[in-house]
Parts: sequence; structure tokens; C-alpha cells
Amino acid sequence: MHMVGYGGCGMVGPTMKMKIPLESVFLNTDIITNVKESGLLVNFKDIDNIIENNILNIFDHKDLDEIQFFKLKPSSVENIAITCWELIQRDFNELLYCIKVDETNRNSAIYYG
Repeated sequence: MHMVGYGGCGMVGPTMKMKIPLESVFLNTDIITNVKESGLLVNFKDIDNIIENNILNIFDHKDLDEIQFFKLKPSSVENIAITCWELIQRDFNELLYCIKVDETNRNSAIYYG
């Protein structure tokens, strides 16, 4: 649902950016063991796969109003951040800190779940 008065801001393209900080304040035993063995909190290849499969394949260069998530709610940058959180939260568990979506260099939304 394109928002009245906001023009054609309904496409996710090369100008929209997303930042997904991961952190772990309380490390469980499995995470501590993994870090000691691999030196990594999370493998970047795993992060790339999660983002590609759960976000990019759904949103990239699409009319957001044609995506199931935005049939009943506006495709605002705030709702994009919330929806992306919901799509990847289970894969990152307690490591997901927030999601920041930059619509432009001056307009963004941060969602902390």
C-alpha cells in the first residue's frame, strides 16, 4: 500500500541499505565453545546466507506493495525494519541486536525487537 503523498517510494533497490549488528552479552556454553574453537562468534558466510535467503530474495528490486508482508500495512522504512527482524530473528537467536534500514542518507529506522 503506497502511502499517499510519498510518491513512488515503494521499490527496494540499490539505494536502500540495511545494517544488522550482532552482539552477545550473555554467552551460552555452545557459543563460548564455538568461539574458542573457530575464533568466530558467527561465520560471515552463514550471515550472508541468512540475509540472502530471508531478506534479499524477498525484497530486492521488488514493488513492496506486491510482497505479502505489506498487503495490509504500509511499506514504510519502519515496517521494513520490523518485518526483516521477524524474518531473521530465529536464525540469529540472542545475537541479533537491532536492524537499521536506511531509506536515504538522511532517513532511517532502527528496530530493537
